[in-house]
Amino acid sequence: MDGSKPIVQIIAGVSGVGKTYMRTKLWEYYPVVDMGIIRQENPGKSWHMMHYNIFLPQIHELLYDDEEDFIVIEGYFLPQSRSLHDLLGFLKVEGATPLYWLLWAPIQVCEDRIAAQYHSGDISAELCSSRIKALHRCWTNL
Repeated sequence: MDGSKPIVQIIAGVSGVGKTYMRTKLWEYYPVVDMGIIRQENPGKSWHMMHYNIFLPQIHELLYDDEEDFIVIEGYFLPQSRSLHDLLGFLKVEGATPLYWLLWAPIQVCEDRIAAQYHSGDISAELCSSRIKALHRCWTNL
């Protein structure tokens, strides 16, 4: 690369909306920083700790990797949320320009997709329950 920052695609939305599907269909060969994966790999850790000590440092590393010209970031990052505000502020300081994709689907579709992940063995019952609760909590705030 020529020293410029990679393009940063932010895929945002609630659980079950299709973020991972979109990422794997459009940008499967590009590096990804997925807050959902970070949460799964760090059970019991606070959002604050994961966001500032794991998530943002991973993005920082990719922004300065001369081999990368495209980065995908996946997570809730809902409009007016602290997580989106912090992420956009971080990217601005780093000199990166993000492209923001906010996905939406009816709540029943999201619930069905989360349940299908559980029934296929992709997620645990605990994670399924947690995602459904978060979905309802976020849905009431949209």
